Amino acid sequence: MCLMNHDIAFEIEWRKLLISKMARTLNALKKNSEAEKAAILARQTKISELYPTAQEAHDAYGYGYITEDEYRTITKKLASVDIPTATSAASDELRDIVSRLKKQIRDLEWEALPESEREAIRLRTERHVSEIKQAKEVYHRSMIGLKKYIYL
Repeated sequence: MCLMNHDIAFEIEWRKLLISKMARTLNALKKNSEAEKAAILARQTKISELYPTAQEAHDAYGYGYITEDEYRTITKKLASVDIPTATSAASDELRDIVSRLKKQIRDLEWEALPESEREAIRLRTERHVSEIKQAKEVYHRSMIGLKKYIYL
C-alpha cells in the first residue's frame, strides 16, 4: 500500500483493533452457543425417546401422565429442530458487525490507493471477468457439441 492519508490509516487501524478484540468474544460466544445447543439437543433427544411423536405426547396428556404445560413444551420441542439461543443470536450479530468492519476497512484501503493503481486494478478485474466469460462460452459450446454427438 502506498503512503496514505493519516486519517484513513487511523480509521483502518482502530477497526482492525476492534475486530481483534471482538474475535475473542466471538470465539467465546460460539463455544457457549455450541454448548447450549448440545444441551438443548440432549433434552430434545430425551423427550423424543419418551414421546417420539406429538400423538404419543397427546395420549400421555390425555391419560394424565403429563401436564398441559409439559405437553405444550414437548410438542414445541418436537416441532423445532434448530432453536436459536440468546448466545447464538449474539454470536450471529457480532459476526455481522465484524463483517461490516472488514468491509469498511477494504473500502478505506481502496480509497487510500492512488487513482492510477485503482485504474490498473479495474482493468485487471475487467480482463479477468472477460476471460471467465470466454471460458464459459467455450465450455457451453463444447457441451452443446457433445450433446449433438451423443444424440447422433
